[in-house]
Amino acid sequence: MSYEDGAAFIIAFGTTYHALKQRGNLQKGDTLLVLGAAGGVGRAAVELGRVRGARVIAACSTQEKLDLCLARGADGGVIYPRAPFDKDGKKALSNLLKLACGPSGPNVIYDAVGGEYAEASSRDRLGGAVPGSRAWTEHDPKSSRENSAELLQLYSDGKIKPHISAVYPLLEGSRALADLAERRAQGKVVIRCT
Repeated sequence: MSYEDGAAFIIAFGTTYHALKQRGNLQKGDTLLVLGAAGGVGRAAVELGRVRGARVIAACSTQEKLDLCLARGADGGVIYPRAPFDKDGKKALSNLLKLACGPSGPNVIYDAVGGEYAEASSRDRLGGAVPGSRAWTEHDPKSSRENSAELLQLYSDGKIKPHISAVYPLLEGSRALADLAERRAQGKVVIRCT
């Protein structure tokens, strides 16, 4: 594994794998809706959803980002408008996401965006609890180790790979942060310390 892949790998893929496998119980044949699908964890969710046999619907803010997700294995997608939304805007976004997923809607929603997007994606869909994955490595280290071993095998088999949109030297770390803040990143941004 290259330095760049190693730097971008375990946080994005480890968190996402736990969320889809242990928390979301994503099964083969399920429909997975991924919000923020072009970002680091969103792209990991697209790839891991595909590996787990789900039908993956990528939700992105631009056509360019959606095209990247489709190239990485998403089965379909939708371009959502920018927030903030009024009441009608939230309802329109919810309908747009439902239309992209099909009549049964998504079985699992992976939300890497939050805020108004989360509310619209789960509107009339979940009804119950929304599971999180905070601090799970401390609470279940055995599952964490098993997940890491499975992820490394998937990487070795060429089934998953972090998408790195830019690599910056340490002295240009502020440019990396600007890429993230201004939503230019498509995948992970890596700062090289050497």
